Amino acid sequence: MDVQVQRFDDLNDVGQELVHLLDSQPETVQRINTQLTSLQDRWDALVHQMEAKSKEVKHFKKNATL
Repeated sequence: MDVQVQRFDDLNDVGQELVHLLDSQPETVQRINTQLTSLQDRWDALVHQMEAKSKEVKHFKKNATL
């Protein structure tokens, strides 16, 4: 998971750099910002799902040892 987090952070950083470099092209900047927001939303949903599954596994392990 650490590798994926680093890749996500790197991709987000590059996207922000592009926005900064393309400051004079508002349509392109808007499209990149929209894509970055979508990526962030999907990432957050994935993290939420992983946290929920992790809790399920912990609960299952706890009940299995009883």
